[in-house]
Amino acid sequence: MKNSLLISIITIFAISITGICGEQNKILVGVCGGKGNLQKAKNAGFDYIEMAASGIAKMSDADYEGLLKAVEEAKIPVRTANGFLPGDIKITGPAADPKKQDEYVRKCFSRLQKLGVKVLVFGSGGARAIPKDVSREEALKQMVDFCKRIGPMAKEHNLVVVIEPLNTKECNFINSGKEGLEIVEAVKDPNIELLVDLYHMAMENEDPAIVLKAGAHIKHCHIANPAGRVYPLSTDEYNYKPFFDNLLKIGYTGGISVEGGTKNFDADGPKAAKFLKNALQK
Repeated sequence: MKNSLLISIITIFAISITGICGEQNKILVGVCGGKGNLQKAKNAGFDYIEMAASGIAKMSDADYEGLLKAVEEAKIPVRTANGFLPGDIKITGPAADPKKQDEYVRKCFSRLQKLGVKVLVFGSGGARAIPKDVSREEALKQMVDFCKRIGPMAKEHNLVVVIEPLNTKECNFINSGKEGLEIVEAVKDPNIELLVDLYHMAMENEDPAIVLKAGAHIKHCHIANPAGRVYPLSTDEYNYKPFFDNLLKIGYTGGISVEGGTKNFDADGPKAAKFLKNALQK
């Protein structure tokens, strides 16, 4: 009896280690979506789904419990979340309120941790946009101070927050991987890292070499076909190769989420998942 129990424990431990190592040794392919997309994402072959953090934070307790149940039933992890801050939680300018920020962040982080989220995307253009009459230097200081403050909170909840550069049409602050990396290096917290998004890079004509420069600071990626911001489906629609090659060169092993539009998920979802896995899971 004791030997059987010991064998069972060893087997479970071995499976756990294999799962952890498996995730660490490959790039996981996911897709952005909501509760209604859970089963579709799994059926399409995605490794995980990425949901909106601010929406989760705003849910009633009953709706949140319903989400937890739906995720458990679908058997697909919510590995990442985006849309960290709603527009009314300001990070820059005179309306920035540390007490209001902390109250929101703690609730958001708590719910994400219970959901199983590991990486939280910090795009939130409305929250971080620099208001008129506020200098970039002051906004930068506020951004760094905020990130330094939430870093320990993120660690407490087993989260890594990744700063997402947004193109200039969507936000007037942190528009390139280079700028995002500067903030990460100023914060100096292992729970505050960087995201690279091929769509935003393309919109800003940023050289994919930023991937090589940022290296291990890159903990998450987003992707869409820049021509229309739709699902990436094949090598002949856009030159993805430099971006993919650089991710492989740095030994990247995080997630890459499809963040784009589609008129037919049932057709495009499986194609996008297969395309990215073939290109990145060497």
